Amino acid sequence: MPLSEIYFSQIREDSRIERQLQDRYQARRVLTIGSGGCTAFSLLDDDLESLVVVDANPAQCALIHLKRAALVSLDLDEYLAFVGERPATDRLATYRRLESALPEEAQAYWRTHLARIESGINRCGVTDRFYSLVGENLSQIILDTAAVDALFACSSLDEQRAFYAEHLDNDRWDTAVRVLFSRWTQSYFYPPLWSARSTESEFGEFYASQITEAITDRPVADNYFLHQLLVGRYLFDRADGTPAYLSEAGYSRARRNIHKMELVNGTVDQCLRTVREIDAFYLSNIFDWGSLTRHGAFPENAREAASADGAIVLHRSMYGRDRLSSVFGDNLRIRSELSQELMQQERSMLYREVTVGELV
Repeated sequence: MPLSEIYFSQIREDSRIERQLQDRYQARRVLTIGSGGCTAFSLLDDDLESLVVVDANPAQCALIHLKRAALVSLDLDEYLAFVGERPATDRLATYRRLESALPEEAQAYWRTHLARIESGINRCGVTDRFYSLVGENLSQIILDTAAVDALFACSSLDEQRAFYAEHLDNDRWDTAVRVLFSRWTQSYFYPPLWSARSTESEFGEFYASQITEAITDRPVADNYFLHQLLVGRYLFDRADGTPAYLSEAGYSRARRNIHKMELVNGTVDQCLRTVREIDAFYLSNIFDWGSLTRHGAFPENAREAASADGAIVLHRSMYGRDRLSSVFGDNLRIRSELSQELMQQERSMLYREVTVGELV
């Protein structure tokens, strides 16, 4: 992918999983992927010692730098207004207050993208614009605001299944989802590499299945990923209805610990050669991209970077199965039951697999 564009203003991964692993393994020194910053900011807590946030895309790094400056200087309501989650009258004036806190490369990026600041930086990513297109069309064709409200008012899986049977178990919904998520539609947003390993219908079939499962098999009450897809908003009135750092307590916690975060513009492989004593590697879906053989040095580099007491590795996969074990082989002890447990809690509807392993 061209590394000059913001692809993710917000992360389409459920950082509750990383936070659960933090509690379970007591990881104190963590490496995570930058992307839109939601996971990184949500991991900042009082027990953490250090957080290395790495992203090869300088545009994503510019986004995280700006969010970090805003988090330090603005209260939660001001932050939400600045990034586009609440109405705001003059985001550019707010940016002028924050600009001096950014490194020069981030200032240079935003000087040429002021319109994105005006519209709210939580809306400027390629994926965010794509999701907006999908949601607007679904609301016009099938699910209006009243129907969405009714879905998120369901208090049991039986009620959700009844809603699905009444509103969505039909050819109109199935066709709309498959067309809107098709490879053809996504080609208007993403470079060819994004869908090079998929057939024309595979994306549509995958998303149709994922959305159906989210509604019929898992509680939707706090699934802000589904709510954002349908109407473009977080569920601020629900516990766990936003990334952790956007709650009152989470925002205070992130501000209090922001000094522990180091942002690195580079590949994960490059970063592994410079960091040491890492307790947890949260790797998003980096092994979905390119041939697995290109990651041949990754296990050894990770072992060199890991804590003497060992480390955990978390990976999600959109495209395939067993991606983590295919890269690490015998260097990693896969926690199969824990992986399945966490997969059942992943609300983002984006992944076929969530895998946790312990470095041997």
